[in-house]
Amino acid sequence: MPDKRKTSVPGLEKGLAILELLALEPRALSLSDIAKALGNTVAGTQKPLKALLDLGYAYRNEQGGYFLSHRLFQLAHTYSPYAHFTELARPAMQRFAIETTESIHLSVKSQNRLLLIEQIQGRSIGRFTHQTGAEEDLSTTVSGRILLSNLSDAEVDMICERENIKPKQRKELTQLLSQIAKEEFHYSPSSVFHGVYDLGVPIKDRNSVTLAVITSSYIKNKVNPQNRETLLSELQKAKSEIESKL
Repeated sequence: MPDKRKTSVPGLEKGLAILELLALEPRALSLSDIAKALGNTVAGTQKPLKALLDLGYAYRNEQGGYFLSHRLFQLAHTYSPYAHFTELARPAMQRFAIETTESIHLSVKSQNRLLLIEQIQGRSIGRFTHQTGAEEDLSTTVSGRILLSNLSDAEVDMICERENIKPKQRKELTQLLSQIAKEEFHYSPSSVFHGVYDLGVPIKDRNSVTLAVITSSYIKNKVNPQNRETLLSELQKAKSEIESKL
């Protein structure tokens, strides 16, 4: 019996199969890796893969590995793949911003990168804002480390290799991730901006898998400094509200 899912456009099938494969793989794959995983020849894989590169749906690193770009996310911007999630999270984030006057943002892991998918600005005189759709390293950010703390050791090692993290730094990161996983929050001065502090908590599903992170990035006020414990309490309230809807 013929497979009704097959189309009459083999090239399109191969291109979509490559996209799906790259979306599932946390590491960059070589041309031969892709061909082998899909049961195709290298010659038969080369043409659709080049088309994806030319169209900006995939990138090739210096080592010859291929990985997805965020073009699919940009293409779907009119209806973001995270739209339902951001709709669930937005009311709790808005309440946090109103009650604390600080900004709050929502981030997810996307292809070994941190992707910011939503932000609510606070009303504080000196407030710090992020750009929705911005990407950052996982290992150097509060939100990224919280996401890493839920991954397996093998996944963390793979990301460390990709970010060229030295063995000593990797050991320190592993210890920090263990602490974050235990405490279920992370606080640290920004690794990019002077005077900015980040405080975040994980958003988990019913199976305790971390799906996202809500984080407040704020500038310390000398006259009326923010109380970290108060901000953490409000973040945890927002976390509970969001998780109750998942």
